[in-house]
Amino acid sequence: MTGRLLTATALYFGLVFALGFVLGAVRTVALAAVPDVSRLQAVAIEVPVMLAVSWVACAIITRRCSVPKTVPARAMMGGGAFLLLGLAELMLAVWLAGLTPVAHFRSYAEPSHALGLAAQIAFGVFPLIQRGR
Repeated sequence: MTGRLLTATALYFGLVFALGFVLGAVRTVALAAVPDVSRLQAVAIEVPVMLAVSWVACAIITRRCSVPKTVPARAMMGGGAFLLLGLAELMLAVWLAGLTPVAHFRSYAEPSHALGLAAQIAFGVFPLIQRGR
């Protein structure tokens, strides 16, 4: 990867992860305060916000970092950011939630976690989708 591609990947991951961390904390507090809202409902509210921010961040970062519109460059950016996001989530699950890595991966069978994973996959694909723009 070139320097600008690594920078774009790190910025894309970092910005979206930071927002997701904040929104996740807000979601956790909101779930405790509003017992009638399920975890799946809360995630379903959060996901469109995360995807919109991811879309805009991707467009700005790819333009500012001059990421080539080639499939390999965009796939490396999206795949790298997706990998970093997955590793960060795993570390948070282990360190903050006290889960084992196996328990973390098993949690994706729950609808709320599966929805979150689907959004993360979209996040990883956005650089490729925006290639033609």
